[in-house]
Amino acid sequence: DVVAKFLGEQNVPIMEIVWARLFFGMVMTAPLVWKMDGARSLIPQRPVVHTIRAIFLVAATALFFWALKFQGIAETLAIFFVQPLVITMLSPLVLGEKVGMRRWLAVAVGFMGTLIIIRPGFQGLNPGVFMALLLPALPLFAYAEERMFRSGAEDWSPRRRALKIVQ
Repeated sequence: DVVAKFLGEQNVPIMEIVWARLFFGMVMTAPLVWKMDGARSLIPQRPVVHTIRAIFLVAATALFFWALKFQGIAETLAIFFVQPLVITMLSPLVLGEKVGMRRWLAVAVGFMGTLIIIRPGFQGLNPGVFMALLLPALPLFAYAEERMFRSGAEDWSPRRRALKIVQ
């Protein structure tokens, strides 16, 4: 994130920074996937669904890096870390899940903590704030899509989940 902020401030195009991050992430994880499951594991079983998820995640990464051009890393990350809270809030509507009272309380406390970090006010509004505010929505759609279309056809072992987190 520090490198992305530095490059953004040097006027390197955001999509080049996104490409570099995703490319080097792939270079680092592809050999692990190849070693564990062979070449077949590098070919998605549902290419359309995989492409939709990739588009959302590329867009979220681009918005994150664009937000870093206009504001500090701490503020941008604080807004980005609202993502699990937004996912929890929308999960009853999007995924049809039940959210218990303890989770609602955790969401409320999480939002209060985020507000303490970002100190909202009209003095600090810039394009980065708006880009960062869009951040939680895009991964939400990617994760919701993944949950809705997940089936027994794919291997969701702990090993596979760990690799997914690294990617």
